[in-house]
Amino acid sequence: MGLEEVKKELLSEAKKEADRIIKEGKDEVAEVLSQVDQRVAGYKEKVDEEIKNTVDEMQKQGLSTAEVQVRNALSVAKKDIIDEVFEKAKESIMKKSQEPYLKALVKNCQKELDVATVYVRLEDKKTLQALGKFAVETADIIGGIIAETSDGSIRIDCSFDSMLKDIQQKHLAELGVVLFG
Repeated sequence: MGLEEVKKELLSEAKKEADRIIKEGKDEVAEVLSQVDQRVAGYKEKVDEEIKNTVDEMQKQGLSTAEVQVRNALSVAKKDIIDEVFEKAKESIMKKSQEPYLKALVKNCQKELDVATVYVRLEDKKTLQALGKFAVETADIIGGIIAETSDGSIRIDCSFDSMLKDIQQKHLAELGVVLFG
């Protein structure tokens, strides 16, 4: 097998693993969304009542001012719900065993740089120390890894924290449509 074929096979395996991890992440978000659905309905009723009360009060003061305050209240309520969805996702991720993901993440990072130190949550430290190929330190993350070169000049952040943050930033509009129609 030539070097190019090995490279293609490794890239193909990494792509498959990444697709699987992304699919699992999407499935988990869908599960969290279904759990939050009931709370959203109750929260929505509460917000609707607050909006009605605000509108009634603001009609006395002026309709345009009321509309602005209603939009602001609704935006705050929507943001609170989205934040709650991501908190539930974090809680769910922290409860699961991450061993299969950790080894795949390390393997992918090793393709990109010469990994000297890997940072993980405390619960996962022993798992990666068993590999013995690099130093393992703890970090305040919910899961995943942060890989670093020996001089510390290059870091690859594959922590689940950064992945969730990235998903939240890139898919905020889609999430709003799913939650609020």
